[in-house]
Amino acid sequence: MEQDQPISNENALPESPPQRNLMLLLGGGLLVGVIMAAAVIVGGEGALAPTANEGNVIINSSGGGGAPVEGEPAPDFVGMTPDGEELALSDLRGRPVAINFWATWCGPCRVEMPDLEAASQHDQKEGLVVLGVNIGETEEEVRAFYEELGVTFPTVLDPNGDIVETYRVRGFPTTVWVDADGNVFSYRIGVLTESEIEETVALLSN
Repeated sequence: MEQDQPISNENALPESPPQRNLMLLLGGGLLVGVIMAAAVIVGGEGALAPTANEGNVIINSSGGGGAPVEGEPAPDFVGMTPDGEELALSDLRGRPVAINFWATWCGPCRVEMPDLEAASQHDQKEGLVVLGVNIGETEEEVRAFYEELGVTFPTVLDPNGDIVETYRVRGFPTTVWVDADGNVFSYRIGVLTESEIEETVALLSN
């Protein structure tokens, strides 16, 4: 199965919120819905290129280089859930993890949520944990989104973009698959399909 490879560059995340970064990228004149329909991802050296529907992504203009490398340890992080509980990636060591970077304003993120929720329920016997990382939103916004879509897998809040910066996320959604030993298995930008989730879980379980 082909995996998207991270693109190295020297850009770092500014302190501005992701919503502002997105509008700056669009020049302030295009609607987010147009970008969703166009289905674009980041191509070579940061260029925009059309792709298939499963590659829908909202570009994060603040994303930089230096994304985690496959086969190397996934950077640990600690975040608070919307319910005020502390959760660290290292708490999940021994189980494969799908770290999903998302936001309520991201249409493509909404598209893949049902499949991620289904995987979190169906693949528990394989040990899979789906862990969301929400960028820059409040507990109330995240809880309302989860209730609307019936999502139950855990998510941590990233109000200042620290985790996004650590993982050099350059588009939403992005999913970083981590194996049971805590190493990066793959780095996927764009909407995950049901079949892709199933294939990746199978590979992580071998």
